[in-house]
Amino acid sequence: VFRVSVVGIDALKLHSSAVYEKLAKLAPAKRARLPLSPDLKEGFDEYDRLSGYEAKRRQLQYIGRLMREAQEEGTLQPVLDALAIME
Repeated sequence: VFRVSVVGIDALKLHSSAVYEKLAKLAPAKRARLPLSPDLKEGFDEYDRLSGYEAKRRQLQYIGRLMREAQEEGTLQPVLDALAIME
């Protein structure tokens, strides 16, 4: 039986939220160089257009969902690798 501790799950959530918040704060020109899926590109473009705090918060939640889906599909790792190189 495989068990995951609650602490481990919380740490994973914290890490993933830090990643998409970091991506959201990147300049659009830098973000354009990352191998993002079309859905993620559109999500970040919409985030950049929004001005209200609550709207941006909801958009980040949506982006987080897209990133979890990309992680399940295996398309997120190239984005993380490229982000690490940019830093």
